[in-house]
Amino acid sequence: DAFKALTDARKAASAKVNISNSIINNEQDLNDYIRCQEQLGAAIDNILSIGNSYSELSKSQNFAGLKEQIKAANNKILASQKEYNHIALAYNTTIRKMPAVLFAGSFGFSKKAYIK
Repeated sequence: DAFKALTDARKAASAKVNISNSIINNEQDLNDYIRCQEQLGAAIDNILSIGNSYSELSKSQNFAGLKEQIKAANNKILASQKEYNHIALAYNTTIRKMPAVLFAGSFGFSKKAYIK
């Protein structure tokens, strides 16, 4: 059951691996992308909790290494999301200020969605 959830989450997330301009420009698409990533994270957490319930597996160096790699990857993701939101805020503020506001819409500069 947990492995099926992981497989389904990986399948959904892999369909949206790259963030394109179309996703960034559409808040709903960005939220769908984040939701897929969160489902994948939840499935991985579930697998890890199952692994922790087996004492021999939880004592394994390979399992400990896997947990550390997942923790490091999650920290990088959170830092990248925070950086993206900071840049998106600066961009959105810039295109609303004079004189950029006069040209932004004409040249296709539109508000970027934030990662929640």
